[in-house]
This record gives sequence, structure tokens and C-alpha cells, in this order.
Amino acid sequence: MQVRNTASSPVQLTYEQVRAYELPATEVKQDDPKWSAFADRYGFNSRRPVQWEVEELELAEFQRLDLAALAPYVDRDVSARQGRL
Repeated sequence: MQVRNTASSPVQLTYEQVRAYELPATEVKQDDPKWSAFADRYGFNSRRPVQWEVEELELAEFQRLDLAALAPYVDRDVSARQGRL
């Protein structure tokens, strides 16, 4: 099988999802060079860098979210012909 026209992009949770799933936040390194711009953009405290523990999601829910994020990129006709749907 040949794969063409591929690109990658990160699959991330939105802040609304983080809040809805009540994922715990943990502090990260103070010297993260990207944190300040991220904090300013999304309204976080730039002096308290945090990240959220996605690992706390139930595996089935993480898989559901992952498949939903990938769905727009799946050629359903090809998958059906290959017996994958």
C-alpha cells in the first residue's frame, strides 16, 4: 500500500474539553519558551505555566476523541473497499 499526500498535525484537547473532563493541571518548567505567548493568547497566568494530564482520560474516551479527530481525513470509500469499515 502506498501512502500519498500525507501531513501530520497534533491532536490536542481544547480547553473546554480539559474543563469538561476535569483533567488535573500540573506545573511545568518556568523556562518554557513557548509558555508566555500561549498564556497571553489564551488568558492564562504567564508566571504559572501548567499542562494538563491527558493520561487521566479513560482509554475508551481517548480513543473516541482520537477517531473523531481523524475522521475527516479518512477516505471512507477506500476503507469500505478494503473491508475496514
